[in-house]
Amino acid sequence: MLKSLGVLLITIILVGCSTTPEAQRCIDSTPRASSERWGCLNNASAEARAREQQNQYFAVQQQIEQMRTAAESQCRGYGFTPGTTPFAQCVMQIDTAKRAAFDQQKQAEQLRSQRYSQCKLIESQAWLSSGPSFFEALPQVKAAFDNCMAGIPPPPKLEVFCSRIGRDEVKCSSR
Repeated sequence: MLKSLGVLLITIILVGCSTTPEAQRCIDSTPRASSERWGCLNNASAEARAREQQNQYFAVQQQIEQMRTAAESQCRGYGFTPGTTPFAQCVMQIDTAKRAAFDQQKQAEQLRSQRYSQCKLIESQAWLSSGPSFFEALPQVKAAFDNCMAGIPPPPKLEVFCSRIGRDEVKCSSR
């Protein structure tokens, strides 16, 4: 019981070590353990989440723009003339293939992230069920985490390869 309480306390302390600028502003400007501080911290957390979502949105938009620009450049390289139907079809083929590869890669990363979270939980359970000494428990805990993560390959880095076929067509594949 005492050991599990210690692990819980260490976890809480470690989670509390990182603060956003908004949260630090709240800590610096409000009285300790006041409802004003808790309200401020709650708002700061919401602001940080909103900023992170906005940054992710802009990053995705930037990636989409880069993919489109690269597709247009590739189609010009194949000899298609911008503004023509074959050029538009070429851009669409490349864009569709790259988006599919991007989606596959994201899905693989999400699965790996979920597995990582599950393994961290198994690691926590190993800490709780391990011996009384930290140094005795460390190899068991590390082995529990490593065994959980074993066999999970890193997310694939899919590449899209396209080639011109005939006069007005492009064929793409990903590997």
